[in-house]
Amino acid sequence: MIVAVAMGQQPNSAFAIIIDGAYERDDRLEIVVRSVSGKGCLAYSILTAPVDIVRLPRTERSVVFRETEVVPDCNQGSGVRERVIPNLILPTL
Repeated sequence: MIVAVAMGQQPNSAFAIIIDGAYERDDRLEIVVRSVSGKGCLAYSILTAPVDIVRLPRTERSVVFRETEVVPDCNQGSGVRERVIPNLILPTL
């Protein structure tokens, strides 16, 4: 099974998306995703389209994406603010 996550087109290089892990829980496969949104941070002025792709063993379980958005505080050095985004559940085809 191939799992891909993408952010679509972004205005600069301050954006990223990463599949941090995957695990089986009850009757679902949970995919843990971290997205980075560096709005207002110093970055290259170039259009990007962040994507991450992984290969996992095939499963008949429903797939649930759990995404955490990381927003660096560019004005405070290394400060980071995180926000959990509601789950997206996809049926297996």
